Amino acid sequence: MTARAFVSPFGQGFGFAEVRSGDRLDVRAEEQRLVEGWSARARARFLMGRTAARMAFSQLGVEVGPITRGPNREPIWPAGFCGSITHAGGRAIAAVAGRDLTSGIGIDLEDADRWFPDLLPYVAFGQELHWLDNLAAVERKRLTVAVFSAKESIYKAVYPRVGRYFGFESARVAPGTDHSRLVGRLEAPIRDCCPELETLDIRVEWFESLVLTSTALPVRSEGGAETARR
Repeated sequence: MTARAFVSPFGQGFGFAEVRSGDRLDVRAEEQRLVEGWSARARARFLMGRTAARMAFSQLGVEVGPITRGPNREPIWPAGFCGSITHAGGRAIAAVAGRDLTSGIGIDLEDADRWFPDLLPYVAFGQELHWLDNLAAVERKRLTVAVFSAKESIYKAVYPRVGRYFGFESARVAPGTDHSRLVGRLEAPIRDCCPELETLDIRVEWFESLVLTSTALPVRSEGGAETARR
């Protein structure tokens, strides 16, 4: 039986695609060269992600060349576009869009079965710890993984704006209006780089032990930021 595919959390104008282990890959020679000497598992994950990204662009009617990497392993997207790639559980997922719709995309896929108890103090701080500590054990595990994933999504979306690494302590996550949403916010000094990002809407989708989180940043404009289309 074919496992269920994740549904795009984004609205019209966003490309969203998923590739699974064993699917036919569509990669370029430059991408192949980037993974020379890697382990078979790491090589497969990388090339699955590039294939997913190419599929996502094809949904927008955009044909792209090699998607290479920047100095901090970030994908180099075609001019005028942004995107995000993630992989876990034998799946790779990519989301892309034009910068007229969003100034940044973050998606992250995690497998809760890989969670370990020592994760919590490295991921959650202050009110986050208080919130998670007061949950039953099973729910605490799921939500800890969701918070971890949400902060990864925030990092991927915001990193191109900030241009440097920042840790889990630089973002805070709180419960949203329902189980399918979390609310994120940036802490100083990262917040000072993005003053218009008061809160970040983070979507959460679970399938068995896998959780997918996602966020799209507002469009940057001189007259103020518009809401990213979700």
